Amino acid sequence: RNKIEVFDKYIFAVQKYTYVEDSELKTDYISLLLFEDKLVTFSEKKNLFISTILKRVKIAESLIRKFKHDYLFYVIYDIITDEVLHVFNYIADHVDKLEEALLKLDRDDELTLYKLRKELVYIRNYSNQLQDNLFKNEYLLEKIVDSKTSKYYEDLEDHIVNLNEKVRTEIELLKGIFEIYMNNNADKMNEIMKTLTIFSAIFIPLSFLSGIFGMNFVKFPILSNDNGLLIFIIISILIPISMLIYFKKHKWF
Repeated sequence: RNKIEVFDKYIFAVQKYTYVEDSELKTDYISLLLFEDKLVTFSEKKNLFISTILKRVKIAESLIRKFKHDYLFYVIYDIITDEVLHVFNYIADHVDKLEEALLKLDRDDELTLYKLRKELVYIRNYSNQLQDNLFKNEYLLEKIVDSKTSKYYEDLEDHIVNLNEKVRTEIELLKGIFEIYMNNNADKMNEIMKTLTIFSAIFIPLSFLSGIFGMNFVKFPILSNDNGLLIFIIISILIPISMLIYFKKHKWF
């Protein structure tokens, strides 16, 4: 679970986040140790923020150089949030494509629906946990937010609230898409079962007739008739035709 803990001499934070790389969603963890005179970060895979931050540090008028390390703490969370917003937009585009092709979804699309919903839940957890860990922790805010950086943290909070609302809407949309997809599958299965039932209903009387005509009776008037086979064929044709007409009249198919 993502968390931010305040100790006597430092603040410790650990954050799981998702990012897009080569058109794929990937996850990583970053840990932060904020001291009074330094900020130390650890990443499991690779630090996505180093290059961006170094570019800003090289600028003489950069706020990172002017402000204390609590501003750098904000910058990292701001970059993470931007990356998570990028992930959200990536997911939203895929959801839109699934919605457009709603009636043509297949098994692979069902797996995609599960994966996208899972990623949206991760984003929702990120926004909820950051709100709880950072913006609702007054003791923490007193330590890292001052008059110079307060507006930046307020801006970050606005982004988090906005992200949370968007994710909720997207999850509901995805839920609706999945329900429609399941209903479509159920309708397809019902159509298949209805077709099979109609064929079964047609062949039941034909099977009954073939069973009767296949019995070894000593005296069977129709079998002894020269036109017996023709009569049997005509009856076998008339029965399914009359049944199909009856089914069509009652709109069974």
